[in-house]
Amino acid sequence: MNGTLTGFGKNTGSHILVIARSESDERRSNLTQRVTLNEVKGLITCNEILRLRLRMTLGVRLPRSLRSLAMTLGDTLTRIKLAIALLVLLAAGQVDQPEDSGKSDITIDNLSLGQLLMGEPVDKEDLRDRVVAIEFWGINCGPCRASIPDMVKYVKKYSPSGFVLIGIHRQNEPADKVTSFCKSQKINYPIYQQGDISGVSFSGIPHFCVFNHRGELVFDGHPARAGKKLDETVKNAPDPLVGEGPYKKLSALAGQIAKSKNYGNIMGQLKKKSESADADEKAEAEKLLARLNNYAQRQKTKADAFKDTEPLQHYDIYKGLSEQFKGDEIGTQADKVLNDLKNDQEFQKSLKAEREWLKIEEIADKLKPCQIDEPLDPKNCQSCKKKNDAALGSITSGCKYIIKQYHGTPAARKCEDLMSELGLSDK
Repeated sequence: MNGTLTGFGKNTGSHILVIARSESDERRSNLTQRVTLNEVKGLITCNEILRLRLRMTLGVRLPRSLRSLAMTLGDTLTRIKLAIALLVLLAAGQVDQPEDSGKSDITIDNLSLGQLLMGEPVDKEDLRDRVVAIEFWGINCGPCRASIPDMVKYVKKYSPSGFVLIGIHRQNEPADKVTSFCKSQKINYPIYQQGDISGVSFSGIPHFCVFNHRGELVFDGHPARAGKKLDETVKNAPDPLVGEGPYKKLSALAGQIAKSKNYGNIMGQLKKKSESADADEKAEAEKLLARLNNYAQRQKTKADAFKDTEPLQHYDIYKGLSEQFKGDEIGTQADKVLNDLKNDQEFQKSLKAEREWLKIEEIADKLKPCQIDEPLDPKNCQSCKKKNDAALGSITSGCKYIIKQYHGTPAARKCEDLMSELGLSDK
């Protein structure tokens, strides 16, 4: 009897929480169990175990002492218990875990994102010169859900270095259900549906890929084994604005770009260096100028795309350009845009409405699902009225105010959509 055993182990202190899944032609079984390492040893030394071919899908190499382990014939529960023993050894670090190296012929250009479900849209041009991680996952996958805290930590830890994380949901679930779950988990990175990386194949989720700043795939495997490689890849990456050198003549200015947000003063120095008689200095100055100008142009393009739908983001991006490039022509142009926006009554109306909407959005994010550990289903929100009564009341009154006072603005449309989603009346 051949079968496939998959699962995941999580250290909870004195015990190991293990979720194991056994699939065979005859039946499918699931078991969640808390076990101690002593109990594991008891399972492994059990004299009743007979030889049976075991196929593991964890992608790990078992120690020599475990390679000849057999399983009790005809007893699915015992088979699952043995799988638990092996999984606990994995969680406890007692099983060798080979590093999952990437494939040299696969690059970030092989990525197709699919449909955006949550977060800001990703422009693939913005991924260049950055370390990028892609996690394939699903809301109905226990190990996937368990990996979310690590993903959130990665974003907080590495984003200041230009790191980008993208989640790609691979299960057939309604978009609103996936989005609600992501919001309930405070996911801080964009989520797409049914994206892909051509050339990367895997049989289960979660699956994790890391691309270095050159766009090369350097890790392709389970997220639980990615931490060391991700940390190493981020540390070895140059600042995305500077790019890969070497900068022999202008290393000090390149370092200032990486550390400072005052690009206006640096732009002035680079323009002077770009007229240098030294060919190497001139080339390096032109390269850095081009990178800063390209960054500013991409920011402008992003801001202009937001003007009619996300006025606050439109305003914030131009405000950022004004501050970052103060003293340079780019900053002057940004100041002009901000001044025009200040005198645009319709935009100011949308901006005020957007700030009111942020308060509503914050309340909506705190709505509680009917069942613990389940994603929020907006359609059933009112059936859990005791849990959500105060929040629903605040959302109703707040949205009615925005719809009345700021009719026709993007925020008013968001309020109308939210009230419809939650089954609330705007009368």
